Amino acid sequence: MEEAIESEKDHIPLLTLTLTLTLTLFLTLTLTPTLFLTLTLTPTLTLTLSLTLTLPLPLPRCEGGLVVLCTRPDEAMLAEATTRAVCAQVQKMRKDAGLQKQDTVEVCYAAPEGQEGSSQLCALLASSGEYVTGRIGRAMLPAARRPPGAVTLLEEEKEHKIMSLGPDGEVRHTTERLTLSLLRGCAFFHEAMLAKRVPDATRRAAVQSYVHSKDLAALRKELTASGGALVVTFGDVRGEAREEVKLQLGEHFFLSSVEAAQAGAL
Repeated sequence: MEEAIESEKDHIPLLTLTLTLTLTLFLTLTLTPTLFLTLTLTPTLTLTLSLTLTLPLPLPRCEGGLVVLCTRPDEAMLAEATTRAVCAQVQKMRKDAGLQKQDTVEVCYAAPEGQEGSSQLCALLASSGEYVTGRIGRAMLPAARRPPGAVTLLEEEKEHKIMSLGPDGEVRHTTERLTLSLLRGCAFFHEAMLAKRVPDATRRAAVQSYVHSKDLAALRKELTASGGALVVTFGDVRGEAREEVKLQLGEHFFLSSVEAAQAGAL
């Protein structure tokens, strides 16, 4: 019997119903000039219904407990912290360069000379393209993939902290210098496809220089009107011999590193 009573106390009622019924009588007396008295009785009935529905869940009981939190970071967390600091430097450089939010730029990174192959920071940025894209809109490019005709808006070298886990789980701190370059939005070439279209290396370099000399917004507008086709004309010093080279957007060149990467050109 005691167990049954205890069980009832541990549960919340499923349904609570409150019903209120009120009867009100209004009495009206009317006296006419002929001294005739009229009595009117008007009943008014008011019904109030209150309904409460709860879940029949057992009431939780707590007689004490222990919460254990692991505050030790893992390698992924430390790598994200380092990458976030580099992205913050890019945003600051954009501000220092007087750029607006809608201005398109490319970002290149480089380790100190002679340390390209051993730089932990460069390796981290190369493997964090998705995270970097989420922070600054596109992945950063190693200096080796920088277009030869790209225009540098701002360049900055800075020492960054790198955190990693030691053999016993301790957090170790090291530093590396990294150079970041903000480049004006520019075209990127599919080197293999361009080499097939323009086999001569000298003319190929001239084609790239010609494309890079164009304003990106104006070039985009021109390509929209021509269906993505760009014609480059070569002539001799007397302007007599003329040769045209037709390039196609999305095949031979692209208007951003994002488009080039999606096509496998980087």
